[in-house]
Amino acid sequence: MRFKNMKVEINDSQPLDEVVVELERIGFKKAGWVGYRNVSFITTSKLGFYTDHAVSFWNVFGDSPLTTLVELKDLEAERHG
Repeated sequence: MRFKNMKVEINDSQPLDEVVVELERIGFKKAGWVGYRNVSFITTSKLGFYTDHAVSFWNVFGDSPLTTLVELKDLEAERHG
């Protein structure tokens, strides 16, 4: 898998902890983490990083596809070397 821009909504069916576990499993690294009390979205970048957001950033990240936890679980880990 190549890294890509994505956004993942955090909600009852897609808890923050589970989303972070899957992102790290496929090779993304935490960057720019603010540590919001109520995380609404996690966004990823083509550079291989993810960060948290407290409000909906639909307009800012409009070109990033909305990705589900199920889809993250289906992605293969980034292969290095």
